[in-house]
Parts: sequence; structure tokens; C-alpha cells
Amino acid sequence: MSAVKSISVLSSDQKELDLPRCVVEYSGFLSQMINDLGIELDSTEDIGIERIPLKCTKQGLEKIIEVCKFYNYNPKLEEGDTEDAKALYQTKINLYRK
Repeated sequence: MSAVKSISVLSSDQKELDLPRCVVEYSGFLSQMINDLGIELDSTEDIGIERIPLKCTKQGLEKIIEVCKFYNYNPKLEEGDTEDAKALYQTKINLYRK
């Protein structure tokens, strides 16, 4: 068995979603919530929770997933990055915001 890949949640409008691990790791709120529940993402054990109810609509959770996935695949710039790398990153940010 491998480490936890996603966390099942239930939105406030009663829709089930699976939050990918990268989303939980990028969201301070979700990361803290998972920690408070005693869930270890690196564990290979069954987490024993069917789904976690959240006070957020499916639409809101989908936006959170989208934003976290964007930053997972487009890591922040480092201090020594080139001007070309900075311009490319800014272009990706601008395209994402449209």
C-alpha cells in the first residue's frame, strides 16, 4: 500500500470530492485540518475516515483544487531565476487569472 494520494470530502451542498494530496499540502487550512484529525499523509495505513464534511460548496472546493494544482505545477520563483524564467512565470499567472 502507498501513501495517501487523496482525501475524500463532502461539500456543504452534499457533493463528494477527492482532494488530491497536493491540494491538502498547499492549503494551510486543509493541511491543518488533516493534521488536527490525526491523518498522516505519508502513512501507508488505511486512514479509517469515510469522508470529511466541509463547510464549503462544491464550486468553492473545485476552485481551491484548481488554484492549488496550478501552484503545484508552477512552483514559486527562486532568487537566482533568470529574467526569462520570471517573465514565463508571470505569463502563466496572467493566463491563469483570465
